[in-house]
Amino acid sequence: VAELSSLKMKEANRLKLVSTKEENVREVANFEKEKRELAESEAEFAKECLDREIIQRKAAEVIAAREKKEKQKLENMLVYLDQQFEKFEWDEIVSATSSFSDSLCIGEGAYGAVYKCTLRHTTVAVKVLKSIEVKMDKQFQRE
Repeated sequence: VAELSSLKMKEANRLKLVSTKEENVREVANFEKEKRELAESEAEFAKECLDREIIQRKAAEVIAAREKKEKQKLENMLVYLDQQFEKFEWDEIVSATSSFSDSLCIGEGAYGAVYKCTLRHTTVAVKVLKSIEVKMDKQFQRE
């Protein structure tokens, strides 16, 4: 009986030890599971950020391509327009406007008077600036 009792005590201690080890393993497993879930959550967040960045980059590339195309179109127009312009001598302009006669003045703008005349068989508008030091702002460039 004493031997069985001793054996029972040993088995009970071993069972307690195994139960404690099992509990420790479960705690470690739960801790590892939480770490894995946190890592998955962070990975998902990083993937979402990357997806947003890819979408933003693609949108920026589309805008850049559109702007490049528009810039190229404007440059082509400028080359074309540059080929359409002719240079005139001052004497030709003075003669065509009858020395800037008031009868040929068709308007007065912020930057100077505009005269209608004919140069080399083409009706043109000649703008005479009030001052050489006129600041060339956007309005002036449009005119």
